[in-house]
Amino acid sequence: MTGNSWWTELGGDFADFVDNHRADAQNFGSSQDYLPKPNTPPNALNISVAPWLGFSAFELNIQNGADYLLPIFTVGRYEESGGRLRMPVALRANHAACDGFHIAQFYQELQRELNTFTPTP
Repeated sequence: MTGNSWWTELGGDFADFVDNHRADAQNFGSSQDYLPKPNTPPNALNISVAPWLGFSAFELNIQNGADYLLPIFTVGRYEESGGRLRMPVALRANHAACDGFHIAQFYQELQRELNTFTPTP
């Protein structure tokens, strides 16, 4: 897979998303174009997955990004520690769109979901 970017339709549930993403990876993952899939929806969330990168902090600066209001998620390499899997997740959010309270709610909800997550084969 190359360093390109494509969007995936969410679908009705996690299994739909996984199926949609696998199809997109098959169709666009080896493209040399940065944006190989056309018609990105205007409200698409940015999620960067860097499975080769472990981090404890991640800062992302966007040139002229003061008006960019959508959150940007960066997920790194997971590792086992103390019998638990740990995975870094960074969130870049514009304060004009949300407060630290909302970011805390996101991380709390993400942890609740991960505590009960069962992977789809």
